[in-house]
Amino acid sequence: MKDRIKQICKEIEKEKKIKILFAIENGSRAWRMSSKDSDYDIRFVFVRPLEEYIQINKPAEVIQVAFDKEGNKVHATGSFIDFSGFDIFKFVKVLSDSNSTTIEWLVTDIVYYGKQNEVFKKFALENFSKVSLYHHYKSMCRNNYLKYLKSGIEVTYKIYLYAFRGLVNAKWVAHKHTIPPISFLEALSKGANLIDKEVLKKVTSSHP
Repeated sequence: MKDRIKQICKEIEKEKKIKILFAIENGSRAWRMSSKDSDYDIRFVFVRPLEEYIQINKPAEVIQVAFDKEGNKVHATGSFIDFSGFDIFKFVKVLSDSNSTTIEWLVTDIVYYGKQNEVFKKFALENFSKVSLYHHYKSMCRNNYLKYLKSGIEVTYKIYLYAFRGLVNAKWVAHKHTIPPISFLEALSKGANLIDKEVLKKVTSSHP
């Protein structure tokens, strides 16, 4: 699959006339929470030729394309391979606001194409807003709980784990004052002192 994703990156570069700086996995696979039917959430950062940035009409800041298991282009909803990319200027802007998603793009260890920028990574690690990151992960927990678990619409192990990941990461930021590990299992292991022992036992035993 890595070769297929790499090839798609090259096709996107050619079709859109851009240069992809790096493309990574973001989502359950990156968090080590994937199941056998999990899709691929590919996120990338790209740059355009200089002349496109100095024209009157502003070029698109986001590029999205998705494929099914057979490699056919489809709508992103329900797709098997979902690509979403940010123009470098958009990426830098949201990164400077301590956007947790873009921070995760820089710290994930599943890189399909190119190489993560070390200057951006250093900036993120040293200058992220603890308050913003805390509230993001807390909201992740709360939203999954209210939308799925409390309402009873979709009560699955995966949803429980998603909600719990938000809670664990929020507690990590609040107590350790650093960016949580991208791997949920690593966060559970290194943050075991932040979690009730009985709860931790149940979570790790139910992890896919």
